[in-house]
Amino acid sequence: MRAFASLAAAGLVTVGLSAPVSADPAVDKSVAAAGVYHRWPGRIITVRNTIPGEAGRIAARAVADWNNAGLRTKFKLVKFSRADVVMKLVRRTPCGSAGCADLGYLPGRQSTVWLLGNPSAPQKITDPTWYMTLISHELGRILGLSH
Repeated sequence: MRAFASLAAAGLVTVGLSAPVSADPAVDKSVAAAGVYHRWPGRIITVRNTIPGEAGRIAARAVADWNNAGLRTKFKLVKFSRADVVMKLVRRTPCGSAGCADLGYLPGRQSTVWLLGNPSAPQKITDPTWYMTLISHELGRILGLSH
C-alpha cells in the first residue's frame, strides 16, 4: 500500500491511458489509436529482477510493497528469463528519463522496466527513497496505471 499511496499522494499516478505506452513506437501508435491497453490475463505477474546490488534489493522491496498494497494482482519474483516482466539497468532509457516501463500487458512479448544505470556494475544509491519511488512508479505502469 505504501508504494501506491505515496505515488498517489504525490499526484504521480492516475488510472487511465497516457503516452508513451511503450518504448516501441509501433506499440504506442496501435494502443493510442485503440485508446485501450490490455489487462494482465492472470493474477500473478512474474518478474525477473536483473538489477545488481543495492539497487536490486530496493527493486525487490518495491515489488513486495506492491504485493502488500491490497491488489488482487500480485508480482512474483522469479529467476527464469521468460518472466512476464524484466527489470533491468540500461545506459540510456528508451524514454530519456531515469526510468520507464511498458504500460499494461503486451500480448506476445515480455514487458520491461528500464532504469538508468550501468548494467555491468552495482549501483551506488545516494537516495534510496527516491529510487524506491521511481521503481514503484514504473511497476505501476506495468500494472496499467498512467501518469
